[in-house]
Amino acid sequence: MRDIEYYTQQTKRSAISKDFADKFDNTPDEIMKKVRSLIVHPCECPYNFTAKNWPYFTSAACIEKQLKQQDIIFAKCREYSLLSVSVMREKGIPARCRCGFASYFSSGFYEDHWIIEYYDEQWKMADAQTLRLDIKTGEFINGALAWKLIRKADFDERLFGFSGLKEFQTSGLTYVISNMIRDASGLLKDELDYPEKVSSLMNENHALSQNDYKILDELSDLIFKEEISALKTAFSALKKI
Repeated sequence: MRDIEYYTQQTKRSAISKDFADKFDNTPDEIMKKVRSLIVHPCECPYNFTAKNWPYFTSAACIEKQLKQQDIIFAKCREYSLLSVSVMREKGIPARCRCGFASYFSSGFYEDHWIIEYYDEQWKMADAQTLRLDIKTGEFINGALAWKLIRKADFDERLFGFSGLKEFQTSGLTYVISNMIRDASGLLKDELDYPEKVSSLMNENHALSQNDYKILDELSDLIFKEEISALKTAFSALKKI
């Protein structure tokens, strides 16, 4: 139960005001529906966005501030998830962001994506951006599972990445490593924004050593086991690489 309660507590990234949270209903589905009505993803307006004006929000408080100034904002899948999680935590619902790859955007390709998990007798996956309120097994693959599929099941690393806008299109092992590290950040409630990099392992020009593979294998195991204390230690160690 202790770990469940951990996900009701706000952090610097997720904290929002009670007054703002009170504007949302009290159920996960209704919270996500309202979030969807407040945010437009840049991929829905592809001709308006480039690397120079791609939206970034380091925290839910930044999202709240922007929504006080305008009715609708442009933001990424991470912000759909972060805002949903922030509201749920403020209402006492255990919730967390997960980073990985969704299979429901492109046939045969695993698209870079953030979703949420909220606790209702068990952890349930949902997507505030697409309003998939009950994601099935296999529809979303977290970063750690993607790593294991490539390492243990000979999945093609080029099938994992981002294809939404031509300027940002990329895929491969570095993308998988980066999303695994981002997924760890979600479990630790320190949800990394793009293009934040906390380790050289997230850089495409970093040549992986055998020790790097060992570290990443261990990280994927800790994510699966959800060993928060050990995951914090491993996450801190990544910053020194």
